[in-house]
Formats: sequence, C-alpha cells, structure tokens
Amino acid sequence: MRHDRSTDDQLADHEHRRRTWRGRRGPAPSLRGSRVARRAARSRLAGVVVAGVVMLVVVHHVRAADSTLAEWGDTSSVLVLRTDLPAGSRVSPGDVRLRTWPRSLVPDGALQEVDDRRVTTDVRRGEVLVEHRLAPPHRGELAAMLDQGEVAVRVPVAAPPHGVAPGDRVDVMAPLGGPLPDSIDTLQVGTVATDARVLRVEDSSVVLAVRRAQSAATTGAALGGLVALVVRR
Repeated sequence: MRHDRSTDDQLADHEHRRRTWRGRRGPAPSLRGSRVARRAARSRLAGVVVAGVVMLVVVHHVRAADSTLAEWGDTSSVLVLRTDLPAGSRVSPGDVRLRTWPRSLVPDGALQEVDDRRVTTDVRRGEVLVEHRLAPPHRGELAAMLDQGEVAVRVPVAAPPHGVAPGDRVDVMAPLGGPLPDSIDTLQVGTVATDARVLRVEDSSVVLAVRRAQSAATTGAALGGLVALVVRR
C-alpha cells in the first residue's frame, strides 16, 4: 500500500522516537498519547486566554466605576419612593427603598429612615423622600395635610361635586345672615372663605383647608347647609 509523504514521515518519526526510548525507563510513548498531550496543552492555553480576557473586563469596569465616583464625588444613602402616595398617606417600609445616590444630587432634607410619618402632599414613585414633605410624627390623615395656620372644615354639598378634586383652590359662598327669602332673586350671597384648598371629596361633602381666621364663618355656613364652592384657577 502506498502512503503519501506526510503519513510516511509521521510513521518514521514515531519509529525513531520509539527506538530512542528503548534505553530509558518505562514504555515508549504512543502516537495517541502525544496527541492527547497536545490537546491538553491547547486546553490549558485556551483557559489562560479566557482568564486573561475576563480579568481585562473586570479591570475595565472597576476603572469605569472609579471614574464615575471621581466625577460625581462621594455618595450617600437616601430613601426613594417605590410607589405613588396621595397626600395624607402614611409612609410604610414597603413604600420606600434605600438607594445610593451621588452626594451632589441628594436634595436638602433627604431622609435615610422614616417612622410613623405621613406625606403632606402627593408624592411620586422615584422621588427622594425629604423632610419638608412629611407631617410631624403621630398626625392623623387630615392634620398631616394642613399647612401652618390652616384648619380642616367639612362642608356639605347637595350632590357629588363633579370636576372638583383634591388640591383644587375654591372660594366658599353662602347666604348672608337672616332668614332665607321666598325668592331666589332676592337672595344675598357672600364669600365666607377665599382660596380654600380641597383636601378630600366625598359623596355628600367636601373637606377644605381654610385659614384659621375664616374657620368660624365657614363652619357657620356648613351648619346652615347651603354652601356653594367657586373653583379658582
């Protein structure tokens, strides 16, 4: 049988190594064994290359993180809202999560913990929880929504006030003192509260935040049972 030149060379090389090995201890290496050794060497080389690539990637990300930290400066932990909360809601542990922010972006009054506090205004998911958006501890829902110098007054309405929503500003109108006239044409109406803030809209009433100086007149109008709300722009 005729072999090509490359095959003959391989067989001759193997025979030469086998004869040379005779004088040494142990059996002569086989052609198969040398191939296995070469595969193992290639595998080790591939492992070294992969490890080197991984190391380069890690070093790149570490340097990028160091560069970002150097750009933004120190960091600080802050509470970030995980959900929207309407005014007066109590902030529970599940409503917030602790996140790390660059200190240069942290707003004044940012909190790192909260306990038995209610928000005074509507807050949105992703906002940093800050002190000035929270009522003092142990306040009820309505009290939490009041600003300094305000009181909450519930005024009756004949029907659900369509188009009026929490946060709207309204003037409170009511008949002037004395018995109601027989004709609506002679009814005298006056303003008992201006720029009142709507806190809550219910089926038969609206809860308003009015200035303390206007609270008596607003309460008297509410007790009279005939009140109109004029929505301000």
